[in-house]
Amino acid sequence: MELKIKLWGVFTLCCVALPQCCWAFTYSTRSYTATSTDERYVLVLISPRFSVEEEAKYAFDELNRKEILDLRSRYHESGLYRNDGHAQPLWTLEKPGYLHPPVLVANDGKHLVNFHDVGSRVSDPVLDFFEEGRLTRSYARRRLIDFPFLLPWRVGPTRPWRASYALDDARGRLTVWTKLGDRFVFDVATGQMLSSFRPARLAALTVLACLLGVTYCLKKRS
Repeated sequence: MELKIKLWGVFTLCCVALPQCCWAFTYSTRSYTATSTDERYVLVLISPRFSVEEEAKYAFDELNRKEILDLRSRYHESGLYRNDGHAQPLWTLEKPGYLHPPVLVANDGKHLVNFHDVGSRVSDPVLDFFEEGRLTRSYARRRLIDFPFLLPWRVGPTRPWRASYALDDARGRLTVWTKLGDRFVFDVATGQMLSSFRPARLAALTVLACLLGVTYCLKKRS
């Protein structure tokens, strides 16, 4: 009986820990680059991992290993560079100096947009705006996601919330569509929300209004 209890405990621990380990492996930091749409600028993100540690992680992935080694040999800090081979940054990212992808680089060479998946806390950021490496505005989950429990589930502590996005460099506008059907338009330079359309919230308010109306009518009849 005692052996069965121990085996059941080990099985339960594996079921809980394995998804977290898988998530940690797939979501771990990696050095990478992102270019502006006109390809004049390249944003370089150097992983906070030590060079040897990152190299060892991709020891059996020759393509990624070569790319990372080349990136670390050419650039020594995270920041924006001219996409012409120059290794002197136009500006660098404020600490911790790393952003998880995806990151959008505006053609003006000043502004960045960084997306995050939805975490477990309402205060977790899901969208950040940067100007010359400094965070200018951040939107928490509670500002953009009304019903996070309706988002598609995946292994790990976070869920994807964006369906698609479009960066209009000419007008300096970012449009984001969510998996719940919401649409937001932001000013890339300031991070200000210019407009929003939330059908999920509208539907919830409509249902609530109908329920309140029915309740009122029933009470009035009685």
